[in-house]
Amino acid sequence: MSPKRAHSIKSLSLYDLHRILPHPVLTEQLADFIQHVRRYGVVEVNAIGAVLQDFKRIGEYLAAHASSEQFDGLLTEVEFWHYPDADVKYADFAALLQEIKTFNLTARGKSMPLGAYLGYLDDSTGASAIEKATTISALTDSIYLHCYGQQGYQTFGVCQERLQLFADTQASVKIIPIFSAEGGEYHAAYPFQGDFFRATGIDSGEALFREAFTADTHVANSNLQLASFQYYEYRYLGRYLPTTESHTSLGCSVRKAAKVL
Repeated sequence: MSPKRAHSIKSLSLYDLHRILPHPVLTEQLADFIQHVRRYGVVEVNAIGAVLQDFKRIGEYLAAHASSEQFDGLLTEVEFWHYPDADVKYADFAALLQEIKTFNLTARGKSMPLGAYLGYLDDSTGASAIEKATTISALTDSIYLHCYGQQGYQTFGVCQERLQLFADTQASVKIIPIFSAEGGEYHAAYPFQGDFFRATGIDSGEALFREAFTADTHVANSNLQLASFQYYEYRYLGRYLPTTESHTSLGCSVRKAAKVL
């Protein structure tokens, strides 16, 4: 049984579209893949991009494909905080979000929500962390928040400061914590929660995060909505998850999401 079915994964976010969409054969394979995963119970497929050209190509793909082959949402992957000229990169990122919004992309009969992956928010010369949080939350529908830890009890603490910043903005925005399924045996740069998932499954990690979220009254009483959880990435998730569990009710985890290369 695949991890998608065994763990009620409902949402996929797809990388590497900048390599796929310029090529007709790969593009049609992508369309077939999207139709295929919908038959397995996936209800949401998001398109990840990093530059404006990525989202122009996504728009062209949408215009040329049937509803069953289309994406449901958009997601940016721009790590502006890593650069020495972080102020410039942040300004470019904010401008990218604004440009994407002007496209007014629609798919499957509705406007496409825009999400942003976010690792860190720091004060800088050009803008404070709260100013950045305010701008990002105003331009997006959801924040995919990097919350990597090795144990389930660690993940909320990793992203608590950023959650409190977004709570301070008083914005109504969906929060989707990202957990890394990388472990000791299979990982890219560092091992994270893979071994924890192998030992306990994923429900326990989500429950620990929800408990900590609720216990932080500043966050819990804000306009933030803990919408679902996302897992980086599918090739690691499938190696560490047992596939014998069966979920019938997952609460706010029903939209469990796996990033896919």
